[in-house]
Amino acid sequence: MPDPSYLLAAVTVAAAVTWSLRALPFRVLAPLRASAAVGYLSARMPLGVMVVLLAYSLRDLPLADPARALPGVVALAVTVALHRWRRNAVLSILGGTAVNVVLASLLARPRLTAAPATRPGRQPVQAAATSIRLSSLA
Repeated sequence: MPDPSYLLAAVTVAAAVTWSLRALPFRVLAPLRASAAVGYLSARMPLGVMVVLLAYSLRDLPLADPARALPGVVALAVTVALHRWRRNAVLSILGGTAVNVVLASLLARPRLTAAPATRPGRQPVQAAATSIRLSSLA
C-alpha cells in the first residue's frame, strides 16, 4: 500500500488542479463582462441560436409528403404560439417537442405489406426463423 504522505500529496495536487481549472474561466472572463462586444453578443445570440435551431429542425421536413410533414409543421406552430403567449423559451421548446413526438408516434403506424415472395421449395425467411426458434425449444 502506498505511503500515506504520498496519498495526501496526490489528493492535494488533484484538488489544486481541479480548483484552478474551475476558477480559471471566471478569472479570465471577468474583464470581458464590461465589454461592448460581449454586451452586443448577449443581446443578439438568443435570436441567432433560435434561427440555427429552426433551420436545423426543418432541413429534412418532407414537404412532398404532407402526412410525414404534419408533425413538424404542427410542432412549429405550437412552439411559436406558446412562445408568443408565455414568452418562456423552456415552455415553448418542451411543448413543441412533446407535440412533435406525440404526432410522429401516432402517425407512424406500421404499413401493411405483402407477404414475402418465396421461391419454389423454400420457406419465407420469417417462417424459417420461427420454425427454428420453436424446434430449439423442444
